[in-house]
Amino acid sequence: MLLLAAHALAAPPLPQVAAEGFALSLALSASEATDTLVDTECAPGGNCEALRHRGGWGGTLGLQITPVLGAWLHLGTETVSVQQAEFSGEGFAGDGGVLLNLRPDAPVGATVWASGIYGYSQSTGSNTARRWGLRAGGAARFGVPDDQFVSWVGSEFVVNGDDELSVLSSTVSVPLAAPIPANLVAGFSLLGESMSGLGTAGPRLFLAGDVSVGAESAIRISLGSSF
Repeated sequence: MLLLAAHALAAPPLPQVAAEGFALSLALSASEATDTLVDTECAPGGNCEALRHRGGWGGTLGLQITPVLGAWLHLGTETVSVQQAEFSGEGFAGDGGVLLNLRPDAPVGATVWASGIYGYSQSTGSNTARRWGLRAGGAARFGVPDDQFVSWVGSEFVVNGDDELSVLSSTVSVPLAAPIPANLVAGFSLLGESMSGLGTAGPRLFLAGDVSVGAESAIRISLGSSF
């Protein structure tokens, strides 16, 4: 159904991969992102802002239960750095969620989603970074799979869970949060012809890309196939 690009960038970039019925999708994806954060326990007037850079690759399993309802699960590697805290580490990240694709047969429709994210990384000095949170969003959708091109634009809200850096050999914890807990999102997908020669039925390759601006500035590219 949909695939999510790497490292818990939670807006689903592929609302629908089949015009009818049940479908699966598998994809590989890569992305780069920068999170704008503040130390929630920072004293007024202090140096409270931080930028977290993330990058890596991963795989996504998408499930289109019907053209209206779907779900996804993503797991991937992640490299994290926060220069302000002198932190650099490697680990993993994942996300999963559910999606409603409204008016799936119409050239103009809408999609709404809710998802959860988790990420963990560790540096060579035993410092760690851990985060989890929730996302909810919606977008206007343009096109259907039979058109072989679908695009969307919308926004999502970020519900902060626990986002924390443990530095100085894990003796100091730094709680982090997004000062503006929202993103603007936009994306596209290109869907190929069926590899079975049965029109739009059967396996289809797709290429998807999307961007976000706000709490996180990110770009991601994904390549996969629906079944």
